[in-house]
Amino acid sequence: MKSGILDAVTKEETKDWPIRVGTTYHSLSKNGGWGEFVVAAFKENEIFELTSEDGRNHVRYAHFPIGQNSIELEYYE
Repeated sequence: MKSGILDAVTKEETKDWPIRVGTTYHSLSKNGGWGEFVVAAFKENEIFELTSEDGRNHVRYAHFPIGQNSIELEYYE
């Protein structure tokens, strides 16, 4: 089940790969606005956490590799 915030996000992208602490993510909302998040914690094949630049939003993803360049995500807010 998705949360309201995740439902509002239509796209997330980063230019850095593989991700690491300090990587910047950009997310596009349904209303067309872009948000910026920074990877605050990262443990390969387990979790990564994102915080917004203003510190008001914090999310955590559990992630599992499913291919060479793909992962499955579980989202926690």
